[in-house]
Formats: sequence, C-alpha cells, structure tokens
Amino acid sequence: MQQYDKIPLSVSEQINKLERKGMVFKNAAEKEFAESFLTHNSYYRLSGYAFSFKDYKNSGQPFLPGTDFESVFNLYLFDSELRLLLMKAISKIEIAFRTQIINEYSTAHTGHWHLNSTLFKKSVIVKKGGIKDKKICIYVDYYSDFLNNLLRSMDRSREEFLIHYYKKYDYPEIPPSWMCLETLSFGDLSFLYKNLDETEGPKINVAKHFGLKTTHLMSKWIHNIHIVRNICAHHGRLWNKSIPVDILNPISIEQNVVNPFVNVIHQNPRNRSRLYSSICCIQYLLDIIEKDNNFRDELKQLMIKLPASKRGEMGFVKNWDKEFFWNLK
Repeated sequence: MQQYDKIPLSVSEQINKLERKGMVFKNAAEKEFAESFLTHNSYYRLSGYAFSFKDYKNSGQPFLPGTDFESVFNLYLFDSELRLLLMKAISKIEIAFRTQIINEYSTAHTGHWHLNSTLFKKSVIVKKGGIKDKKICIYVDYYSDFLNNLLRSMDRSREEFLIHYYKKYDYPEIPPSWMCLETLSFGDLSFLYKNLDETEGPKINVAKHFGLKTTHLMSKWIHNIHIVRNICAHHGRLWNKSIPVDILNPISIEQNVVNPFVNVIHQNPRNRSRLYSSICCIQYLLDIIEKDNNFRDELKQLMIKLPASKRGEMGFVKNWDKEFFWNLK
C-alpha cells in the first residue's frame, strides 16, 4: 500500500499529459475542441474510454500507436447513444413489469395485497461480510423493509393521485397497490419481486407472462437490467462494463429449451456479466411487451459505429447480427 500523491491538473496540463502518453491530435482545431470538451467533461471520465486504447504490455501504459483523440471521443459518443437506446427500451420493461406485479397480485389478493405480510418471504437471519472479512449476522424482515421503503417513497412523492386519495379516503391508511407502487423505483420493484414468497401463484404468473420458466430467472434478469438502467440514468460508462449480477440462461415456457440468442454464454461463461447478455434479455422482453418494436434495427445501426475490434469487450461475438434471434420479424 502507498499514499495517493497525484496532484490536480489544469485542462492544458491534461492535454499535455495525453500527448506524452502518445495520444495524437490531428491539428490545432482538434486540440482546441479537446480543451473545450475537457472543460465540461472531466479528464477522469474520458480516461474510462481511453483505457481500451492503452498498451498494457508496456510498464508506462502508453496509448497504442496511432491512437488519436477522435477515436476516443467517438467511443464516448457511441456510449452516450447506447445509454439512450437502452434507457428507452428499459423504461418499457419497467412499466410492464410494474403493471404485471400489480395486476397479478391485485386480482388474486385484492388491491391492498401489499399490506399482507404472509405474501412475503419469512424473516431470516443472514450472515454478511463485516469488518476485516468477519461475518456478522443481520436480521432481515422482508415485509417490514418493503413497507418502510414504500412509505418513504410515498412521502417523497407529490403525485396528484396520492393527494386526491388522502383528501377523499381515511381507510385503508395506505392506498391500493396500483397507486402507491407507482412511486417505487425500478430497483425497489426488483427487490419487491425478489422478496415475495416463491410459492405464490401471482409471482409465478409474472415470470410466465414474460416467457420465463422460474421466478428466480425473472429476479436475476430484472436485477441485472435495473443495474444497467442505473448506469444509463447516471451517465456512467456502459459499453464495456461488467455487470455484477450475472445473466442466467433463459428458458422458454412454450418450447422448454434454451433460447439460441445466449449461445455466447456457453462459449464463454465470462459473457454472463457482459452487456451483450443484458441486451439479449432486453430484446427478449421487448418482443413480449411490444411485438413490433424496432430495437433490433436501432441496435444494429448503432453497432456499426463501434469498431469490430471493440465489440468483444461488450460480449458480442463475430457475426452476432446474423444469428436467428437478431433476425426475427
């Protein structure tokens, strides 16, 4: 271990550092543009895109020969467009997922099912990593955690339908699920579904609606997609990010076979955490939610902008766009 001793650099010093590392600026105009860009976009943020152009076999980690600012900037722009494309698609998945949870549980257990603690997993004591890797025991009450989180979300909300409810009704104290669950974030919905009782028919039906065989598979997919959504929403680097929740092989309810679009996972298990697997899941769910969606075409057009040499870092395989799944109509 050592002390961090790097000092802040001015924008002009940042440009000089890039040049010392071997980055090429084609002309004075490009360097001027780079200075303007770094004035409004941090050097550290740009570095996340420049890493894939470095020569890590060299101890000084210079840029690979021929690396220019334009190439790094184009990768930055590609990632920005990728986030917008995925965010638009994920918003449809979030809305549909929320709707299915509300509809399935409301029709089975009334509109105030979310106040029924028996629909949630039983409270447990779990061991988690503590200080210096020592395990500590934590009591987890899934229902109480959900209810407290729901109340906080409602308290922060200024939705007109909640204001109207409390002006007109005094019981039940908490509005029906189709109102109050609208205040939950996608992440909250993900954990709500995960923590509902596994034996409940409505939970199973939600997974079936989206063409998945198990609730565990549904939970893993939604958790993964919600992480991708958060990266998009907070403008983080996405294109070559390793997603901490691995994608599990999808199984079709009707055919009971592994879907062909994730064959890449069998070829390389590391791809379970790559963005390509997440994108496959997004497309799979979109096909159920909106059969005439144009996500495939938009993705193919966008991927043309990414050099073929970079696609592997996303988990894409050669000729991915020729696979059967990516050519369904």
